[in-house]
Amino acid sequence: ANRPSANITAHYDARRNIDIDGGAEYYLDMATDHLQDGTFNNGRQKISYYNAAFFLQSLWNNKIVNITLGARYHINNYYHPSFVPRIGVTKIIRSAHFKFLYSMAYRTPSIENIRLGQNIDPENTNVAEFETGYKFSENSFITANVFDITTHNAIEYFYINDVEGYRNSGSTGTRGFEIDYKFKNSFGYVDFNVAY
Repeated sequence: ANRPSANITAHYDARRNIDIDGGAEYYLDMATDHLQDGTFNNGRQKISYYNAAFFLQSLWNNKIVNITLGARYHINNYYHPSFVPRIGVTKIIRSAHFKFLYSMAYRTPSIENIRLGQNIDPENTNVAEFETGYKFSENSFITANVFDITTHNAIEYFYINDVEGYRNSGSTGTRGFEIDYKFKNSFGYVDFNVAY
């Protein structure tokens, strides 16, 4: 299997407080089965899938909140196109800070996922996170974080009765919270963390 790829990224300072990044990428998954009777889904010993993506992201720093907006449009010759947005909002108020992030991700199945798959679909992931923190002094600060990461159509490998393959197993993920306190000075540092 081989994966040649190429990408181009551009950056533009639209204003003093607005940055824009954008670009495109392309990669080609190619494989050859050298077994005498080995074939892919197309009935041949060679197969290829292409993936192209276009992305754009902007950062706007202002007096109220800082906002990051982005999106990615993904094209694959075997699956329907996908559109995945992302947003980030951050703010510092004196010694406190706040951060909210929401993003989506998309993963196309690999060549073997498709070859051994049972009508395999791409994975889609949603990520939501909120963090806040407070700086007590130059040496002491605390942060608290709540998060939820959920993957839909998770690709799962199975091996049952000498048969192997891939299938979509529904949804999976993790969610929880974390609190972290740090203190450091010239003598050393203390880090106390609780996570669930």
